Amino acid sequence: DTTSLNSKAYLSSLTGPRVLAKLPSLEALREQYEGELSVNFAHLVLPFDSVTYLRDREKYVPPATLGLFDSGLNTTILDDELAENHLGGKLDTTNYWYQFNIGNHVHDYLRDSSSEYAASFYVFPASGSPVAKLAYSPARIVLNGTNCDGKTPYLRIVYSIIPK
Repeated sequence: DTTSLNSKAYLSSLTGPRVLAKLPSLEALREQYEGELSVNFAHLVLPFDSVTYLRDREKYVPPATLGLFDSGLNTTILDDELAENHLGGKLDTTNYWYQFNIGNHVHDYLRDSSSEYAASFYVFPASGSPVAKLAYSPARIVLNGTNCDGKTPYLRIVYSIIPK
């Protein structure tokens, strides 16, 4: 959410909080084109704090995979067990981010103004994430917010305009 002043979001497995990721630019596209779009691809990139990761990775194992939960329908849209290779959400320790392929979800949201899909997601450590090496210690990661000094989260979307 580009209107947020948060510089960091703290995500932890077990009983940790979920993080709400808002995509206000999708709402604007939906209103502007009124369903006349076809999404070619959409990637949601959630960078994480590399300094904290490098310092704490032995003590707190980062989640191997993150999942997304549609905040409008209250359903998991990215299932790490059924479509893990296509949808992504894997830990990338080279680029220090998690990347999701959410093209189908974005397409459905933009094409139908009466859709119950939301332009926001709850981010959570997916079920395939390993538990840390220390007994009963949860996996955790510090995600960058839109107001941080490093890489910020973004949605990269390519679409075509299809007149009705």
